[in-house]
Amino acid sequence: MSRSEMTPAMMRAMGKRIKWARELVYRNRSEFARVMEIDVSTIRKLEDGTRAASVKLLDRIIHSLRISYDYVMTGSLSGVDGELALRLVEDHPELRPQLAQRLGIGRIDSLGGTSHAPTIRGILEFVGQ
Repeated sequence: MSRSEMTPAMMRAMGKRIKWARELVYRNRSEFARVMEIDVSTIRKLEDGTRAASVKLLDRIIHSLRISYDYVMTGSLSGVDGELALRLVEDHPELRPQLAQRLGIGRIDSLGGTSHAPTIRGILEFVGQ
């Protein structure tokens, strides 16, 4: 899909997902901009969805944040660094179905769920072993 084919809603959704990952990997936009060697305003515009990234810039962002094109475009956690995927789901519960699909399980409960479904905390503890 070319940048000219993206709707404002698509750009906002992509920017939101980039921001979520960036907040877990870098302390702030300034640090990320420094590492990426681009202006902070560029990061802000990408995250706000008011600017679309070039393919080259998007590739650099994906590599730096340990995420995937699928994650940026659709929210799929396929190809996202495992620990980062768990932390994204912990902070953004709307991503739980994507993590459950990635793990091949029916569903994931919140941090202290009472059902028999695994909890995010339990998955994090298991991965940390």
